[in-house]
Amino acid sequence: MYKTALAIRAHLEMNEATAIANGRLQTAQTGWEQERGELEVFRDQLAAAFDTQAGELAAAYQASSALRTEIDAQKEQLAALAQRVNDAETSAANAGAALAHAQTQFRELHESLRLAQLAQQQLAQQLQDQHTAATEAAERNLGEQTRYAEQLGQARQEAAGLRAQLATTLPSPNGLLTSEADAKRDPGPRKATRP
Repeated sequence: MYKTALAIRAHLEMNEATAIANGRLQTAQTGWEQERGELEVFRDQLAAAFDTQAGELAAAYQASSALRTEIDAQKEQLAALAQRVNDAETSAANAGAALAHAQTQFRELHESLRLAQLAQQQLAQQLQDQHTAATEAAERNLGEQTRYAEQLGQARQEAAGLRAQLATTLPSPNGLLTSEADAKRDPGPRKATRP
């Protein structure tokens, strides 16, 4: 009996150990199942996150590609703008040089005009002086001619008087003037008037 009780006791212990082991196994399985479920959820979340990230990455790549295209277009526009600025600067420099040249020509023309006006004033003054001198000379000549005409008239009167005296005093055998009437008809040589 003692062996039976030991066997029963052993059997009971074994059943108890099996029950404990089964309980622990079941607890472990439940934990594994729970962990497996959590891992499954985590894997699904990870896959969803990966898909989301892959989509975002594809969108970012497309945006980056579009941005690169836009940057290239802006680079081309910038290069064209830089060329236009360079052309404008060249044109401005050329225009500045042309303006400086035009200003130099303007100053030269202005100086030439000033000198021409000065020469014109001097010429006008010379002409005025010559006109004044010519007028004075003409007035002097007119005065001298008037005096010469008066002297000539007096000389003619004196000559006529002398002829008359001579005609009354001299006989006329050799063709000399014999009368006052003959003296008046032939006044003798005339003096040329001075200009």
